[in-house]
Amino acid sequence: MRQQGNFAGEALFTWSGADLLYSESGKLRLHDHPPLPAQRDYLWRADGSAVLVLFADGRRFHRFSLAGPTAEAAHWCDPDQYDVRYDFSKWPEWTA
Repeated sequence: MRQQGNFAGEALFTWSGADLLYSESGKLRLHDHPPLPAQRDYLWRADGSAVLVLFADGRRFHRFSLAGPTAEAAHWCDPDQYDVRYDFSKWPEWTA
């Protein structure tokens, strides 16, 4: 069963050496259910002309290119597929 959701909130970046610590918090909305508070932390690391996104514990999440104002990435976590499209065209406002 495929289910789509919407997450709206804020992202906070802080430097940790050469890496960016990324913390997002907000509300997750799934179909007809009431919104749920959600929070997740990641580590963004430069990887050539791309960004390697790691979970807070260091496991790989996905990687996206910095070649243009938009980028796509995917992560398979059996049995779920996570797809993301980044849009930096209105920087510093952006969406994922």
